[in-house]
Amino acid sequence: MDVFLDTCISTLTQGLIYALLSCGIYITYKILDFPDLTVDGSFPLGAAVTAVLLTRGVNPWLTLAVAMGVWISRFYFKAVAYICPQCHQVFKPRFKEAFFARHTPKLRRLTCPHCGVKSFCIETCDETSN
Repeated sequence: MDVFLDTCISTLTQGLIYALLSCGIYITYKILDFPDLTVDGSFPLGAAVTAVLLTRGVNPWLTLAVAMGVWISRFYFKAVAYICPQCHQVFKPRFKEAFFARHTPKLRRLTCPHCGVKSFCIETCDETSN
């Protein structure tokens, strides 16, 4: 009887979690009329990071923190763009280049795809990501 109750409780818990997820997707698609797939992409990203770290023997709590850090970084870099100080063009660098570039709080050393100059580019909000 205990196994049956445990199964019912875990099933209801998972159902409530997925209900919240589906409400978030419903709101973005139907009410806001904006197809945002951030939720759909963040679960596989977190699962992949967690699976790789767990198979390497990393502590599960540390794995959770690393997965959240990767997700926050990805979310952040999707929302920003950079302005080249030479040609004043707005561009979005690749995630890997932006993540590992030398930087200050509002400047990042990147190569402009328009003029090819590598310098400290000014960070700005990406108008196309909204």
